[in-house]
Formats: sequence, structure tokens, C-alpha cells
Amino acid sequence: MGEDLQARRIEVPVWWAEALDQLVREGARKILVVGASDRGKSTFCALLCRKLWESGATVAFVDADIGQKDIGPPATISLAFFRGEALTHTAAHELFFVGATSPMGHFLPMVVGTLKLVHKASECAERVVIDTTGLVKDGGRELKGWQVEALEPDVIVCIERDGELDDLVRAQRHVRVIRLRPSPQAVRKSAMARRRLREQAFAEYFSGAEECELHLDALAFQRSPLFDGRRVDDHRFEYAEERDGFLTAVARGKSSARRRGFLLLPSDFVEGLLCGVVGWPRRTELGIVQVIDFRRRIIRILTPVEKSGIAVVQFGHLYLDRTGIALERKRHW
Repeated sequence: MGEDLQARRIEVPVWWAEALDQLVREGARKILVVGASDRGKSTFCALLCRKLWESGATVAFVDADIGQKDIGPPATISLAFFRGEALTHTAAHELFFVGATSPMGHFLPMVVGTLKLVHKASECAERVVIDTTGLVKDGGRELKGWQVEALEPDVIVCIERDGELDDLVRAQRHVRVIRLRPSPQAVRKSAMARRRLREQAFAEYFSGAEECELHLDALAFQRSPLFDGRRVDDHRFEYAEERDGFLTAVARGKSSARRRGFLLLPSDFVEGLLCGVVGWPRRTELGIVQVIDFRRRIIRILTPVEKSGIAVVQFGHLYLDRTGIALERKRHW
């Protein structure tokens, strides 16, 4: 989905080339790249990874742009170790499931996931390059600020067109900042084009997936409104459980409701829900929930992961069909 430099034969602008050489010489350990959408962050990261690798360093790349991925499927933060191939052809070493393709409303998993993978990258690589989302306004400054505090980068590379990162730079004046203009070759993408790229990436990821059936009692559920409370027998509902005085129930039909102390979910509340599936040792991949049968206590998930490799299911925020096309549905919790 990102920049394939070999295919595009990109001409590197002089100001980028100077910055790349400077970053190689100075030996910064953690380099955070920020900028609004369509500024060329992915291209700059790919160029930087190659320059650092050619200098003889071991290089890790953390792709925290959950909507427009270079490495790994959308809705995840990914870690890869660069070996000289095109960045977009580099396999993900590890994923962290965010469950959404926009950071809005998901700042905590964005910060936690990026920090976790940067920490793992730093254990194995001399130089770590971190790409970020294009959100710089409407909460983007806050998110970037939290990421800077958590990651403690040695350098922040700001790629900007009209001073849109001024606020961020002022707030991070204690960190070394390199400010760059975008490449003239930076390509603008429409919202529809971005959506098509995400759906194409999901389709590719799930192309070899198969449906597996798992017993609810054999799994740990995270980021879910169910399965960590006390089960309640109530003939009005398909399933119900209570936790700290709050009752969560699944309707026998499509009804839904929310009021103080009570949440009613429709019977199909998980059908098509994107989820993270986590195995041992903590390897995270993706799945799409097909159905939960509360009577038989089973869940069916479409995933490329072997059934025996799933120990944890993490509920996301997106609904997809079996081919990765986004469904216009919202979560009820």
C-alpha cells in the first residue's frame, strides 16, 4: 500500500537527501517521522531505512500508520526488520491490534502499541524508524505529543507543507527536530482511494483464510463487553452476564438498548467484526468473527491462523465481509 521506490524510481529532492545523510551521520537511535496525509512520510521512511541499512546498521521499522500501511494489514501497528528489500515487501515480525483504521478514539492503544513495538525493536536493532498516522489536527497534536513522551525519540522528522506542524514543534522544542518540505512527487489520495487500498490489503490478508470453530471456555476475551463477568440465567435473553452491578445481555433478535446499569446487544452484534487473534508466544494476527453460538458455547472465526494457535480474541471496531470489504455497521458498546 505504501511507496515502492524501485517501481516508482523516485527522484530524491536535495533537501531530503541532505537530511538523510545527516541522520545517518548523527547516529540517532530512534527516529520518529510525522506529517499530515500525502506528505510522503512512507517514502521518506523507506529511503531512510535503506540509507541506514547501507551504512551497516541493523534497522527496524515500526509502522504505526494504521490506515495506510506499508507493512502488515490495516488496523494494526507492525514491526519489521529491514534487510535491504523494498520496504513494502518486508514481512511483519510482529503486530499489535488496534482494531480501527483511524486513530480518533483510540489514542491509548495507539500509544501503548507503538511503545511496545519500539521497545522490542530497540532490543534487536541499532536504528529504529517509526512512521505515524497523518492525523496532525483535531486531536493529532495530542496523540503525537503522547507518542513523543512515551517513545522518547532522539529525532523527530517533520514533513510539512504550510507550517501545519508549528504547534507540535513548539510543544516538543526539547527534542531535536528536522523540518522538511514534502517531495514534489508526493501523491494526493482521495478518501475513496484510501478506502480501496485498505480493502485491497484486507482482501490480500484474508485470501487464504479458513473458518475455524473454537469453544468459548477455551479462550480469553479482551476488549469485549462479554465473557469476563458472572453468567446470569435469564430466559428473556440469548445470553447475559453481570459484572460489578452492570448487566450485559444478548437479545434473541435485533433489539438493542443502553441505559444505566444495562446494555442489550443484538443477536448479530459480532457478525463480521474484525478481531485480533493472539496465540503463544503472544503472536497476534487477525480474524473476522462469523457467529457466536451461545447455546453450544462456540465461536466461529475466519482467519489464516491455525485453530490450535489461538488463545486470545480481541474485539475490534470494524466490520468486514469475508473478502475484506468494509460493512457500514457500528459497534453497540
